[in-house]
Order: sequence, then structure tokens, then C-alpha cells
Amino acid sequence: MQGALKDVCLVAANTVRTKAYIQVLCREGIKINKCYILSPEPQSVFLEKERRVSSCKKDGRYFDKDEPVVFTLERNNIPFEILLSDNINDDSVVKRLRGIAEKYIIYSGFGGQLLKPRLFETGKKFLHVHAGRLPEYRGSTTVYYSILMENACGASAIFLTPEIDEGNVITASSFAPPPPMWILIIYMIHIYGP
Repeated sequence: MQGALKDVCLVAANTVRTKAYIQVLCREGIKINKCYILSPEPQSVFLEKERRVSSCKKDGRYFDKDEPVVFTLERNNIPFEILLSDNINDDSVVKRLRGIAEKYIIYSGFGGQLLKPRLFETGKKFLHVHAGRLPEYRGSTTVYYSILMENACGASAIFLTPEIDEGNVITASSFAPPPPMWILIIYMIHIYGP
């Protein structure tokens, strides 16, 4: 790996978004120092690895949604730790994050979970990629509005603050929207869940 980020870790739920983050970082030669996986049932994280490790594909896709998080971490020699909660704001998680060596945390938690103020009192900086160009598109439905208004999708890398979508923007980009069928699928997932 070309770039080891000793001051950067990932706090992550076992989700497709997390799989994308880790796989793309590794593919680009960027190695985070450690990954902290939010899971009240650690055995489920390892069971996923056992069930799916033989089905991992390398077929040129942007990332493999079926590749288990733990498999990717182990293959790239990235240490990880399971935090026994599915809530970033849980007392045990806040206490653990306060004591970690890393200063910067890439946050890839469960959808809809907002960081409570006491997480910002840990002295850590939380980096997040918001699915919309800030400050124009705030909230959780930014993709739909940006497609309707500009026929484009966007993303903004920000340092989180206690105020929603108000952090300093590090960088932002716009992209062509997905084909029409994918827009319908994204909408259905948003309404009914993954």
C-alpha cells in the first residue's frame, strides 16, 4: 500500500457503504490504521465472512457488495476491532473512541444515526461523505432533489459538527445520475429499506 494513514481509522457499520469505502481505499493504495466495526452480534460479522468468502468477485465493478468487510480488512492487513453496539452514541462506543490513538475518524455508520454532541467532545474529527453538494443539498433526500433540479448527483466530504450538514466542506463533486431504473431502485430502498 502506498499511503498508510496512521492518524485515520474507520468507525463502521457492516453495510454496503462500508464495503465500498474499504474496498475503494484499499484499491487506491490508501491504508487506514484500524477499523472499528459497530455490531451488537460479532458472530454475524464473521459468519458473513465464512458464507461469502468463496463468492467474492473481481469483475471490474467499482466494488463488490458481496465481499465481507472482515475479508477485505484481513486481505489488506488492516487491524479491526468489534465494538459491541449498533449505536455510535452508545456509552461504551464513546468511551472507546475517546481512548483510541487515531485523531481522524471516517464515519460510515448505520443510516439515520446522527452523532450526539458528546462524540465531538472526544477530541476526534469525524469525516463523512454526504450524498449531496453542500450547502445546496442538505438532509437525507439530496439525490432526488439534485436529479430533479440539475439532472446530477453530488457528494461532499465534510468534517461533521453537532449541526446537521453544517461541517466544513473539504471537497465536493457532481456526477451524472444513474440510469432511470437505478433511480427507481434507490427510491424504493430509501422508502422500504435495504
